Amino acid sequence: MNLRRRLLAGLVGVAAAPALAQGSPLIEAAAAGRLEQTRSLLKSGANVRERDASGRTALLAATQRNHEALARLLIEAGADVNAQDNHQDSAYLLAGARGYLGILRMTLAAGADLKSTNRYGGTALIPACHYGHVETVRELLATQIDLNHVNKLGWTALLEAVILGDGGAKHTEIVRLLLAAQADPHIADREGVTALAHARQRGFAQMASLLQEASYRPAMRRAEHMKRLAVQAGDQPYGAVVLKAGRIVGEAPSRVVSARNDDAHAERQALADARKRLSDLGGCELVSTSRPCSLCERAAREAGIRRMIYGENLADA
Repeated sequence: MNLRRRLLAGLVGVAAAPALAQGSPLIEAAAAGRLEQTRSLLKSGANVRERDASGRTALLAATQRNHEALARLLIEAGADVNAQDNHQDSAYLLAGARGYLGILRMTLAAGADLKSTNRYGGTALIPACHYGHVETVRELLATQIDLNHVNKLGWTALLEAVILGDGGAKHTEIVRLLLAAQADPHIADREGVTALAHARQRGFAQMASLLQEASYRPAMRRAEHMKRLAVQAGDQPYGAVVLKAGRIVGEAPSRVVSARNDDAHAERQALADARKRLSDLGGCELVSTSRPCSLCERAAREAGIRRMIYGENLADA
C-alpha cells in the first residue's frame, strides 16, 4: 500500500452520498455482525440503502468485516452491490480487493458493475491481482471484465501482478491465469516498460518465462507459417515477422529461389514488408525461425530493430 499511497497522493475521488444517516442502527448492526438485529431492523422498515456520513451502506459495512450471512441478507433485501462510499469502495469492489470470495460471488450474482472502478481507477480485478487473491482472480476471469483496463497509475492487472506482487507462487499463478485468459502482455506502463521487463528487473524468473512465451510465441507461430509457405513454394525453409509493440507489421517467407535473388532472405523480406506500413522501424522486433545471417542482422540493426528473436533463443528473448 505504501507504493500506491506515494503514487496516488491527491488522487482520491469522492462519490456522492445521498440519504446520509448519522448513527444508523442498521449500518452499525451490520458492521458489528449482528445478524438477528439486522434482520429485525429490516423487518421493522429500516432503509437497506441508507448511508452514513462516509457514504457507507449497511452492505458495505458488512463487507468490510467479511460478514457473509449478513451480506446475503442485505442483498436479498435489495441492497445495492454497486453503491460506492466517499472513498469509492462498493461491496463488489471491496470484496474483490480483499479476496472475500463468498461476498464477491453474491455481488456478481446480484448484478455487479464490472466496469466500476475504485479510487485508483482500477476494476475489481486489478487489486485482486495486486494482493495475490488467486481464487478471486479466477472468479473474475470467468466474467466479461476488461482484462486490459488501465488504472490511474497506468497499470493493467498484469502489470500490477508483477510490479506490486512478490514473485511467489500466488502472483505467478495469477500471471499464468491472466495470460491464459488472453491478457495483453505488450501493454507497457507510462515509462514504456512491459510486464516482462518488470519481471526481469525484479528477478521473477518464473513470471518472466511465462511472459516471454506469451509475448513471442504467437509471432513465432506466424514465422513458422511463413516458413511452411516457403517450403511449399520450393524455397528455402525460413520465415520471419516484424513486431511493433507486439503487433505484426511485416512478414515474409524466404524468396531466394522463387525470386532468383540471393538477397531475398526471409528477414530482409519481412523488413521490406514492414516498411510498406511504417516509415520508421525503430523499436521494432524481428522474429525469425532460425538465426539470421550476418547480412540480415546488419540490415535489422540499420533499420533500428531493437531485438532479434529466433527459434533457438526464444527462451532467452
